[in-house]
Amino acid sequence: EQMERILSDYQTPEALPATMRYLRSRPREKEKFITDAHLKSIAEAKSEIVISNAYFIPNREFRTALKEAVHRGVNVIIHTNDAEGNNLLPMMTTLSRKIYHNLLKANDDNGTGGSLRIFEWNGDEYGQYTLHSKWMVVDRTLGIVGSYNIDARSEFLNSENAVVFDQTVLAGQLLTLFERDLVYSQEIDRETARKWSHITGWTDFWNTVFGNLLRRNL
Repeated sequence: EQMERILSDYQTPEALPATMRYLRSRPREKEKFITDAHLKSIAEAKSEIVISNAYFIPNREFRTALKEAVHRGVNVIIHTNDAEGNNLLPMMTTLSRKIYHNLLKANDDNGTGGSLRIFEWNGDEYGQYTLHSKWMVVDRTLGIVGSYNIDARSEFLNSENAVVFDQTVLAGQLLTLFERDLVYSQEIDRETARKWSHITGWTDFWNTVFGNLLRRNL
């Protein structure tokens, strides 16, 4: 029934001209093309950045770039998995949640009209299971889509592929799908993020310890 619904909504996409470039990153070859493309696009954003990424654990440079964008007046929206829907390891969501509060501080007294919002996918509650998207759209025209997660594994271990495109219609289609996903998502407020920034209980403690060990021993 679910597959029939999906297929009934599917429309053959119209072929449109677009400026595109294929990128790959192979850590064993010291390649960082996809990471650099994300950072460059964020640095050049003028109005909006939308990120939908299954395993969102950005490094300090990436977090700084996002906060600087907010202070330039850019609206940033981040979408990732909750702990129940994370099919890799729930502890990875624990690590994501530790940085939410720091990111949301970008909203404090920036005076530019920029903002940063974080949503977690709750699809498991609706039979939708794990969010597995890996894309970013900037200013509703430039996009990066591929296999790249914004985490240490994609940066230092896994070989990844991505396409960068400049095409308003394609970017708009991604954002339309994103708006549908938000129906199954929960926005994270400042108080919740503040609580998650601290270690609360032994389960949280061990998730944080083993998650950090995993990141450091790739």
